[in-house]
Amino acid sequence: MTQSITITPTISIEIPADQVLISKAEYDRLVEQADTYRWWDSIDLAQRYHQKVTWFSDNIFQNPRFIGMLRGQSVMYPGSGVKGYRCDPVRFGKFMSDYFPEIAREASKERK
Repeated sequence: MTQSITITPTISIEIPADQVLISKAEYDRLVEQADTYRWWDSIDLAQRYHQKVTWFSDNIFQNPRFIGMLRGQSVMYPGSGVKGYRCDPVRFGKFMSDYFPEIAREASKERK
């Protein structure tokens, strides 16, 4: 006759005093917070949205339809002595979620 025994081992892991253990949800929240802690520049936008810097300028920042919505709300336009645009990541992200279908449609028309 075969007998089955279940063993539940206890494992101890030492965590160094200068480190902490956090949940995956907390880690994800901290990563997002770090990414949105500062305003994004044009290079950040290009990396996040996989578009060239000129694409943002041509299709969004200089589009008369969007200038009023963006200037002073979620985008700092370059002034004298300032190079490039700066975007509030949270507000600009919301703008992109709301208007990207329209932006993509218009941008694809211009390529034809």
